[in-house]
Amino acid sequence: MTRALPCWIDSFVERTKELPSPEIFLKWSAIATVAAALERRCWTSTAMSRVYPNMFILLVAPPGVGKSFGIREAQRCAVETYKLKMSPDDITKAALIDTLSLSKTTYTVPPKTMYEYHSMYIVADELGVLLPAHDLNFLNVLNILYDNRPEFKEVRRHRDEDLVIENPQINILAGTQPEYMGTLLPPEAWGMGFMTRIMMIYHGTPTKTQLFGLSKEVDRKDLVLDLKEIYKIHGEFSW
Repeated sequence: MTRALPCWIDSFVERTKELPSPEIFLKWSAIATVAAALERRCWTSTAMSRVYPNMFILLVAPPGVGKSFGIREAQRCAVETYKLKMSPDDITKAALIDTLSLSKTTYTVPPKTMYEYHSMYIVADELGVLLPAHDLNFLNVLNILYDNRPEFKEVRRHRDEDLVIENPQINILAGTQPEYMGTLLPPEAWGMGFMTRIMMIYHGTPTKTQLFGLSKEVDRKDLVLDLKEIYKIHGEFSW
C-alpha cells in the first residue's frame, strides 16, 4: 500500500485550515471520514466483543461558527473516492433502510474467505435534515445499526418478503445548534441509548475571516488517493 500523506487526519486539517471553521471541527470531520472509509472491514477485540470504528459525530455550535465547512469538505473527499456508499441528503427511516440494503460490499480475505456487509456514510449539515423531530422509532433503528449486529430485519413493507440486511453499519457526521437540539429530540431521547452513542463536539466562538476576496480551494487530490488506500485496509487492530 502506497500512501502520499503521513497522516490523513492531520493532512485534512492542514489543507482546510483556511476555511472559516474551528480546527476542532475540521479534525473531527476528518476522524468521521476515516471511520467511514474503514467500514466494517476493521475491528479491535475487547473482553466483550469486537468493536468496529463506526462513529456518530455531531458538531455543535451557535450560528456562524462554521461547522458546515469541515463537514462539506469531508463529504467531498468521501464522494470523490467513488468507493464509499453515501446516504441521500434528505432521508427518512424507510429510505435509510432501503438505501442501506443496497449498500452491499463483498470482499475476499486471503486465501478464500468471503465477507459481506452493508455500510453507509451519512453526512448532514443539519441534524434536523436527518432526524424527524420526536421520532423515537427512528432513533431506535439508529441504535440497532450503531451496534453492528449480524443482521437487521424489517418486516414486509410493500414487498413480498421480510428485508434482512447482513452485517449492517452506518457512520454519521452532522451539525446542529444547541437550541435546536432541545426542540428536535424528545426528553426520552436524552435518557435512552441514542445519546450515549453520540460524540458531541462543541465550539462557541466564530472563526474570523475576510468577507471578500478569493475563495479558498482545498487541494483534495492526495486526500482522495489516500482515502482510497484506507478503504482497502481490513483486519484487526491491536494495541
